[in-house]
Amino acid sequence: MSTAGTKSVYKNFNPWQIEEEQAWLEEMARQGWRLVRIGLLYHFVSAPPEEVVFRLDYVDLYSRKKLAAYRQLFLDSGWEFVCANWSSFQYFRIPVDQFNTDIYSDLPSRVEQLRRMRNSAFSLVAVWIALMVPMIDIEDGGAMNLLILGSYLAVAGFYLAWANKTTKKIKELENQLADDDPS
Repeated sequence: MSTAGTKSVYKNFNPWQIEEEQAWLEEMARQGWRLVRIGLLYHFVSAPPEEVVFRLDYVDLYSRKKLAAYRQLFLDSGWEFVCANWSSFQYFRIPVDQFNTDIYSDLPSRVEQLRRMRNSAFSLVAVWIALMVPMIDIEDGGAMNLLILGSYLAVAGFYLAWANKTTKKIKELENQLADDDPS
């Protein structure tokens, strides 16, 4: 979907595919598409092609004041806040020639980010199960009941997959930390 100078693209990235999403957004910028917002679609405006680095960060800050202070840390380091998506990911960009420090430049802080993501995924599983249980009518067993149950199980399964993939990534990074530890 696009109009002159704009482009909206449906692209599905799972929360554990941060690196792939960052690379795709960087390629879109090289093609002359500047990300402006994300909803169900990625929304771009036409811009001169540019070499930028994108970084996504997962935060669970719900206070506007804390979120503003969090974003200011990035701004103070030269990063531009682009937008946030529905699942608490914050999108930042910086020109390649100004990129000198990654937002997670060390493994322990990257592990901590992944732990926040995993904990949120587990919390969402609990919420979906809590919402699902009252809807189960064992005596009815009708098609609508099964349809609702199936959709709730599918969503809970997605969040469990998110937690599982994130846990695996945490273990990989923790193994790297252990291998790098000289003691």
